[in-house]
Amino acid sequence: MDIHETIRQGEGYDLEFKRVPNEERVKYLKTVVAFANGKGGTILFGVANDGSVPGIDKSKIFSEMDGIADSICNACSPRVPIDIGIEDVGGKSVI
Repeated sequence: MDIHETIRQGEGYDLEFKRVPNEERVKYLKTVVAFANGKGGTILFGVANDGSVPGIDKSKIFSEMDGIADSICNACSPRVPIDIGIEDVGGKSVI
């Protein structure tokens, strides 16, 4: 399934949307722990709760990715395996 279809399906048991990583750190860390204690899941940063895609500022994309990885590594014990990447959704960057 591609990223567009994933977003169209909306949030669910194993999918969460977060608009801005650094402003929602506590919320997404709770989601990471919940996913880690369940069957896993996906968090899409740069996607609003209504499924719209404001994206992540391209000039900040790599620092945002580093911040997400650092936050998860520093906050979760035992370590949670993560996979971080960038997707293009209508010309906007989603992590």
